[in-house]
Amino acid sequence: MTRKALKRLATGERLEVYCTDPLAVIDIPALVQQGGDHVELTERSGDATVFLIEKRNGAI
Repeated sequence: MTRKALKRLATGERLEVYCTDPLAVIDIPALVQQGGDHVELTERSGDATVFLIEKRNGAI
């Protein structure tokens, strides 16, 4: 879902992703790096991990 959402964004737009899977702290940053985008923020919110991702010029 995150990959598809990032594809729809224009450069400079941001995506906020909420994940309850504990492995997301590994998977989401790896996905973002592969696409050339940037994780601006990672924080815990209750049982979820929240990622704020900025779309950059890289393509997924």
